[in-house]
Amino acid sequence: EVATLAPGAAMLLVDPKEPLVSKLIFCFNAQASLGSTLFDTVPGAREGRARASIPESVMLCITRGAKDILHCLGGVHALLPLLQLDARPPAPNPASELRPEAVAEETVGVLAAMIQDSPSIQESMRQVAAFAVMGHLLRRAHPERLGIDLVHRIGELLEACGSNPAVREQAMDALVLDLRLWAAAPAPTQHAMHHLLVRLSKRDHPYLRRSLPIPRFLDWVEWTTAAVLARGGDYETEAAPLLHGMQKLMMALLQGEGGRGSYIAEEEMSPLYILLQERRQVSQALLCMRTLMELLASGSSCRAPLVSAVEATGGVAMLLGPLRY
Repeated sequence: EVATLAPGAAMLLVDPKEPLVSKLIFCFNAQASLGSTLFDTVPGAREGRARASIPESVMLCITRGAKDILHCLGGVHALLPLLQLDARPPAPNPASELRPEAVAEETVGVLAAMIQDSPSIQESMRQVAAFAVMGHLLRRAHPERLGIDLVHRIGELLEACGSNPAVREQAMDALVLDLRLWAAAPAPTQHAMHHLLVRLSKRDHPYLRRSLPIPRFLDWVEWTTAAVLARGGDYETEAAPLLHGMQKLMMALLQGEGGRGSYIAEEEMSPLYILLQERRQVSQALLCMRTLMELLASGSSCRAPLVSAVEATGGVAMLLGPLRY
């Protein structure tokens, strides 16, 4: 049937040794263009080379691999709906072996592969606020559907952002630093997120230090403890290990890049002073007291700025508050 309808095409299929050029009539290439005009690129001299005008609705695509083809077929816009997760809790014993969450996890992995070494696709994701859309879709999901594999894929996505600070920071804001989102996730997922943040603190320390001041840590502790107690969890067995992971992250940020210490502003310490004078939010007070104790006893370079911040905020009186508990 092919031979009947298109003998030239049939020869291409049957006799691959025949030169391709002799079978081409016109070949318009997106790389051979000027404005809205494409030029015929068939090799050989021909008078009056053909031209083609590009309608306004046509988008030029140069495809060298699978990621380029995906990008030209809709790219990010086509993949984002696959991140939609059910707002209902997962079934205890799903009948299907394929978890619905796996589709969303692998979609994040595909996005990571697409933006790897592709500044144009990275910039496209930034301009259309794709990371913010991803974060919005994750917030609509039931927290129990946020699994460890999703955190790992998000880590891959951040690595794929390379050294583009605008793209990396937008991705971190939407997918990692939405602390209320992750505070409601299962404990194993939260532990994975803590490990990811500690790893990111080695590369993106200045940005994370600005994004996670001490008062925000206090809010994070409150949200996490409240979520554990709301689902009937035990403080000692579930909440306390999570707070320990937060403490490690808090220490990594306060110790600064390369352990050189991090400046601690007085306004950061004021909420901590108020907290330590009150009899409520014991979990927050414990986290901060343990962090302060370890940092002051460690002899690290952050000890001096920490002592100065404590003295400016209330000195010994600040630390005596918890003795009334």
